[in-house]
Amino acid sequence: MFGEENNSMLDITIFDDVTIQVVVALIGASVIVSITVFTIRRIIKKRGENRHIQFIHCTNCRWKGNVSRYAGQCPQCKQPLGDKKARFT
Repeated sequence: MFGEENNSMLDITIFDDVTIQVVVALIGASVIVSITVFTIRRIIKKRGENRHIQFIHCTNCRWKGNVSRYAGQCPQCKQPLGDKKARFT
């Protein structure tokens, strides 16, 4: 007939001029931006050195591993850690 419209589900108007197609496009764009930001932050975080973790080699029991900079002792032998007690590598 005259004035036939090709209506699809994406052309349904939700608000004034906002259709489902616009909403789907905005959701897709926000997902892409979120994934990109997450990936970039993860890359930057891996690249930078964590200032709260340090690698320690205990001179008493020969334990090696990562500990908090604020830890006061070796997790295995409980030997006090510090500049004079443990070797930072």
